[in-house]
Amino acid sequence: MATPNLTKDPGATLDFGFDLSPNVTPLYAPWLAAGEQVVSLNVTADPGITIGSSSIVPNAGGIAGALVTAWISGGTAGNSYAVHFAFTTNSTPPRTDVRSMQIVVQSR
Repeated sequence: MATPNLTKDPGATLDFGFDLSPNVTPLYAPWLAAGEQVVSLNVTADPGITIGSSSIVPNAGGIAGALVTAWISGGTAGNSYAVHFAFTTNSTPPRTDVRSMQIVVQSR
């Protein structure tokens, strides 16, 4: 499974995330089972980039607990930073996983 590379400007504050819904996703095969939701989320990143608030929200299709997002700011142009989304679901027993992305900071 490839780690996505995304870009942002050093002065930008942008939301990044993963849609884990049972529908088709562009980067990963469906991960959540029907009726399953993400109930906890912890987002971490390499030093030098800032994680603001993070959330678990319905995706564009209205599936509750399927979209994990974080607001990310800072970074130095020319550097790349790993960001990790660790989450747990409401299944029994709960499932846990981590999705990661690389954010490349570029002056735009």
